[in-house]
Amino acid sequence: MKKILSIASLAIMASCAAPAPQKVGEAAFDVKYIDTTVAACDDFFQHTAGGWIAENPIPETETRWGRFNLLRENNKIRVKSILEEVSAGTYEKGSDEQLIGDLFASAMDSISRNEQGIDPLLPYLEEVVGVASLEDLFTLMGKNKFNGIGAPLSMYVSTDAKDSKAHALYVGQSGIGLPDRDYYLREDSASLVLQQQYRDHIAKVSSLVGKQWDVDAIYALEKSMALAMKSRVEMRNSVARYNPMTLEQWQDLAPKMPITAYMNAVGVQVDTLINSAPEYFSRFNDACAETGLESWKQYYQWHIADAAATSLNDEFEQLNFEFYSKTLRGVPKMNPRWKRAQGAVGSLGDQLGHLYADRYFPEESKAEVEAMVEDLRSAFRDRINGLMWMSDTTKEKALAKLDAFTYKIGYPDKWEDISDLEITRESFFANRK
Repeated sequence: MKKILSIASLAIMASCAAPAPQKVGEAAFDVKYIDTTVAACDDFFQHTAGGWIAENPIPETETRWGRFNLLRENNKIRVKSILEEVSAGTYEKGSDEQLIGDLFASAMDSISRNEQGIDPLLPYLEEVVGVASLEDLFTLMGKNKFNGIGAPLSMYVSTDAKDSKAHALYVGQSGIGLPDRDYYLREDSASLVLQQQYRDHIAKVSSLVGKQWDVDAIYALEKSMALAMKSRVEMRNSVARYNPMTLEQWQDLAPKMPITAYMNAVGVQVDTLINSAPEYFSRFNDACAETGLESWKQYYQWHIADAAATSLNDEFEQLNFEFYSKTLRGVPKMNPRWKRAQGAVGSLGDQLGHLYADRYFPEESKAEVEAMVEDLRSAFRDRINGLMWMSDTTKEKALAKLDAFTYKIGYPDKWEDISDLEITRESFFANRK
């Protein structure tokens, strides 16, 4: 189901990999792109880039365009050649080539995906029908967390913000279908139109999956979450986001919200977690209990369906694009299937990165960059030792900090082994669970 996973690291490697030789006479900065109709002191960006912008209109599949977009597009062509190669071959089960090739092939198989339609989704929707209590529903949410289905709380592991040598479990606010809480709270005419378009989209999905959801009840539940959430501005306060507590203390913030049931279903046990938005849970506590079970069940069915939208047939994927890309982001045209499939393969980023590095970023290139970094370290060491104003004690600490500096160039020294992962060509939906 829906997993937002990035392969941006490939773009970084692309910028480090050996570039195509620059053509003789080709300027690094072509003065023909200078817009002489605008003075540099009035608008430097337009002055230096106006000509390029005029000759490079934004493609219909994008919302912005620039030199870095071109870099990414060139890199996508490289990755495409890898994907087409491994999807056409036969490889040992569990190898990077087999995993990547079969995942890409299943994503590209429009015939199979359209024949299956929404059938793979139906068991997940029906599982919700049998839920008898809010606690049972939160247990199901926890069970489905790693299927990429959203819930009214977020949970992830990351580096501890106050101890870079440790990892911590972070929890916080979540659960809405629009990008931010303010989409629900604004009352200007454009926002009211968008809110109705969102409700219309939920209704279309309800019809597509053969359900009769109460769209207004679903929207009302999401709005109650939005009302309880901290704003984006508040969430920028890193100090206010760092709230260590036990599971019991987290549960005490919202006694009517089955947080413990959710955590037990996920199977995570920690002594301490970091809560980024304790206020959200306190504020949402009453609304959580006051919302009827049927509304909760329909809300969760909607989020199950939404999470699967890009993994099923063309009709569902097009419907998802019409709202989330065209209406929300202003993208006129959907990317071709190979680009969408390439994005899905990003869920195996390490494996794809391994194949990419073998072809475009060999060990010699990595060694050259690492040698450059060590040269810089050596230069810094000489400068620190030569500082007249710094005491010997301070120099020792500075040198210790310099020696402790670590770097990661291109790709890891040891690649992650996920050879036991089950990926086949039969079902793109099953592969993304």
